[in-house]
Amino acid sequence: MTRQPLTRPNGNLQRQGFLTPLTYVLSRRAILGGLAGLAGAAALTACGGSAAVAVTTSAAASATTSASVANATSSASSPSAGTSSSVSASATGAASTSAAVTTGSSATATQPSASQAASGAQPVTLTWLAGRSAQEAPIWQAMADAFNKANSPVKVNFVNDPAGWQPKLTALMAAGTGPDIVRLESNGFTDLVRKDFFIPLDPYVATAGAALDLPDFFPQALTAFKVQGKQYAMPMVLSCLVMNYNTRLVQEAGLAAPAAGWTWNDYLQWSQHLTKTSGSGTDQWGTTFETSSILRSIAFIWQNGGGLFNQTFSQATFTAAPTVGAYTFLTDLLYKYHVAPTPKDLADAKQSMAQLFVNEKIASYIVGPWDRDIFNQGKNLTWDAAPLPKGAASDTTPLFVGGYPITTQSKQPADAWTLVQFLTGKDSSLAWAKVGTSSPARQSAASSPAFLTQAGPPKNSKTVYVDYPAQAGRPSPDFAGYSDVSSALEKAIAPMWQGTATPQEALTKAEPVVNALLQKDSGQ
Repeated sequence: MTRQPLTRPNGNLQRQGFLTPLTYVLSRRAILGGLAGLAGAAALTACGGSAAVAVTTSAAASATTSASVANATSSASSPSAGTSSSVSASATGAASTSAAVTTGSSATATQPSASQAASGAQPVTLTWLAGRSAQEAPIWQAMADAFNKANSPVKVNFVNDPAGWQPKLTALMAAGTGPDIVRLESNGFTDLVRKDFFIPLDPYVATAGAALDLPDFFPQALTAFKVQGKQYAMPMVLSCLVMNYNTRLVQEAGLAAPAAGWTWNDYLQWSQHLTKTSGSGTDQWGTTFETSSILRSIAFIWQNGGGLFNQTFSQATFTAAPTVGAYTFLTDLLYKYHVAPTPKDLADAKQSMAQLFVNEKIASYIVGPWDRDIFNQGKNLTWDAAPLPKGAASDTTPLFVGGYPITTQSKQPADAWTLVQFLTGKDSSLAWAKVGTSSPARQSAASSPAFLTQAGPPKNSKTVYVDYPAQAGRPSPDFAGYSDVSSALEKAIAPMWQGTATPQEALTKAEPVVNALLQKDSGQ
């Protein structure tokens, strides 16, 4: 088959061991405030409240009636915990979503029968699958509760598996009991589309029209869920890797904050000045970055003008000079200059990178905003963030996108679309923005005070979380067979990160292994 490229941001944005219940209690309170208007919509309507926006689903549609929700006041420029949020057509679905929609797959939406219209709305139950941490689950449950209160008789059951969404989804689809929607990330998305897991959303997008406000989404976020030109999921969050740094330690070292356009050499010298050693070893590391995923190192490959694959994803390019050079720079930070902890150092420390950064044992840390709340729980930590240093070719950063598709096994895809619109709409996006741990995929919410200031530091949040990904963000490679290819590559280059093989040696051994997988998949 012809391998179709797709943007591929990282999938598993799980947190790294510094989570406390308090962290997510606070986050949950923030999002509950943002969802207050959504949750109260049904109650307002029941009490005779004026309905400025009509919402009709395939379960509740009829020729003369539609469900109504209150158009409560909401402001992206000044959100507050007690402010009701508007349930707009972009958040809850327009009346036209009840019309028959041909999806081009095995799942289709149909009009309710005449008997249904005559007897009133029929109950509909949707299943929403996610694979978030147990601490984060209450945030999403709050969104499900808000949807249920605003969209009777449609009810959504939120099912969370902290072990991960993909194994659960695969098992459910194999059993013929797949969920209606799933909260997922875009890595490996092409493989799931190829397996006929999801329906194209283009007919629904077209029907929603201007109410959906597609231009409000970051273009890269939409692209991340396109396969062969079709939109298979709507994005909710978009993030990128940035340089987080301890402002106090930087100032004490007599250093300036990273300036726009700073380079790899600047980064090396900066990290050397921030590293402190004693007779017992290293007391303070200058920097750190994750080595377990190629998506955390691919930024440096791109910045150096390299890549992991050719343009058609039919051949690995691991041994090209820019790629080897990028990995050499990174491993030198660990083993030549000793400014970053090795995997063994981290194991000996018995703390995650996030913990070490919060405890001021590491002065700078390359990671995305998903650790923002962890950093802000640090009692003594003062920190800010900057774009990544620029390589020989660019300052590119990889994008990480999360969103919602509708499965081909959904029995009520039109209602599932209403739920997707609700979760990715402006009001839900603004509520999520207050949590602050990943940038909303909607530019209006990402640029709001809720995300940029009310969620706490960094001070430089707009530059690093909004401007930088928009200007320098690049979706990671994704294609049929990517999951197997990435796993094989990560396993093959593990000795390089352990310091038992040079980048040239590890990449030379990895290339034929991966090429065999690429050739195998291209023949499917």
